[in-house]
Amino acid sequence: MVWVNLLPWRALKLKRARQRWAWVLGVLVLTLIAAGMPTVGTRALNQQYQRLDSFIQGASQRLEEQTRQMSALTLEKEGLQRQLAARQQRQHRLDRWRSFALSLPEVMPDTLWLSAMAKNATSLTLSGVCQGISDLETFRLQLQTLALAAQVKTGQLSRGPQGRLAFNLLVTLAGEEDE
Repeated sequence: MVWVNLLPWRALKLKRARQRWAWVLGVLVLTLIAAGMPTVGTRALNQQYQRLDSFIQGASQRLEEQTRQMSALTLEKEGLQRQLAARQQRQHRLDRWRSFALSLPEVMPDTLWLSAMAKNATSLTLSGVCQGISDLETFRLQLQTLALAAQVKTGQLSRGPQGRLAFNLLVTLAGEEDE
């Protein structure tokens, strides 16, 4: 009879031992999972950081390259703007001289002839002959009305054969730069 009573007790003891081992095993598994989670999480975060870092480095390199390109393009643009300004100034000067050349016959009296023109950086010397001093004075006053002339001065005068007056006029150019 003793043997019969011990069987449930042994079964209960084995059942409790299995439960204890199950609990111990469960706690060990949970401990391993808890210990492994930060490592797995850290590894995932490290991978994310590495991807983000490589993306930022690539973006930084692209930004530096674009900045260099923009600097080069800005320098090129400034050079082109200087060239354009120089061409516009040259065109403006040429337009002024064209206007002067077209207006010159209109302001010349019929009895006045030009024999020479000499230009330097800031002045223009006109040489010629005329019938009288009044023609020269009229021409001088008419020259002063032109946009190219800032001031017109009478230079050397001399009477030539046949009573003609040889003259030199010195025209100071308005805002003219050396070409």
